[in-house]
Amino acid sequence: MTSKPQLKITTSPLTADGFPYNYNTVYKDIIDNAVSGGEGTQYYLQHVGKFADFASYLQKKGDAAYHYEDGPNGSKQTTATDGQTTLRINLQLAGPNDTPLYAAAHDTMPPPAHGLATIQLQLPAPESINKIINLAVGLAELPPGIAAGKALIDALFKPILKKLANMFQKCLDNWADMELDGDLDAAGDAISDAAADAADSVGEDAAEIVVEDVAADALIDLSAVAPPLAILGAVIAIPFIVGALEKKFILHFEVDNFTDYDVVWKVEYVDEGSMTSQPKETTIPKLGKATDIWGDETTVSVAYQANYSSMNKSGFTGIGLVLHLTPQNAGPETDIAAVISIPWIADNVLWLGDVPAKPDWQQIYDNAARRDAKITVEHTNLKFYTRLAINALSGNHDEYYCVIRLEAL
Repeated sequence: MTSKPQLKITTSPLTADGFPYNYNTVYKDIIDNAVSGGEGTQYYLQHVGKFADFASYLQKKGDAAYHYEDGPNGSKQTTATDGQTTLRINLQLAGPNDTPLYAAAHDTMPPPAHGLATIQLQLPAPESINKIINLAVGLAELPPGIAAGKALIDALFKPILKKLANMFQKCLDNWADMELDGDLDAAGDAISDAAADAADSVGEDAAEIVVEDVAADALIDLSAVAPPLAILGAVIAIPFIVGALEKKFILHFEVDNFTDYDVVWKVEYVDEGSMTSQPKETTIPKLGKATDIWGDETTVSVAYQANYSSMNKSGFTGIGLVLHLTPQNAGPETDIAAVISIPWIADNVLWLGDVPAKPDWQQIYDNAARRDAKITVEHTNLKFYTRLAINALSGNHDEYYCVIRLEAL
């Protein structure tokens, strides 16, 4: 039996590590509200919580949730919506004689086909903020019997789109099936591993295509899709994981980097509780650019964030930690320390400040935790203005959300 020719298709990230937000006026306004503390932070939490609601919808609906259609400028796309949040996966493809879809597409010689895939998650109006990533799609060489041209491009659209949608869906299924066996510290790694497993399992099955009466197998490497989806998993999967556990205190917090500096983070000290989820990458990328095929402007600014979760280890104990933020190559005296203290019986305490030359992290925590309780705090150093807010000082069913925003002066 003669084996079919194979086309090996690759994906690679064009946006930095993460799943950034479109950095527009609407997004900046809602983060302004988020760092105002109290009801403003709570409203933001409820708004981004729609991502998790949408994930539940997709997990239940499966493949039936996706509708395939023509996209802008000769592209193809698949769309899913629960009536509020919308997922769009768009694919543009081009041949060797077409204008490159991204800067590096023709670095050496024009490939027989290349593409630009865009994955967008959009929350409903009026605060219609959206998360967006770009992926390069490449086909470096063709097997005998298949030629570059429109027939090849037309044959590749549906299989690649379907694989990307299947990858998204498989991640949701894997996250729903995760068993941590009580090891809450492993939740973040488990989410990343589940995304990588989804890439492997979806990518290993060839998609059959027909190009001018020649049948071939298309093998699509989806490994580049796993890291940004793992970042998304911290937003949509962790709330379900920790919500199902009988723990008294739960803390979710995020860091939004609104600067032109990459920011390295580290949890330097944990006084009480356990970090249930934190990003695998220790750098929050600086403000960047992405291609938005649906937008009024093709090239848009994007902002990155890091998401974390923590909870108490047993009854009658709280949560307390120190987060260290280091803007890269920003010069001396620009590091920032953030303290979040969620005690068992007292009000919650927040603190921001400078990092001394030889920091004693426990002492920094102890000093900060004795301060007065405030719903929001701020700090300014030589280059940056940082604001930290929490949705409540006490009560709130013992589940809290903090937002840290870092921006240039």
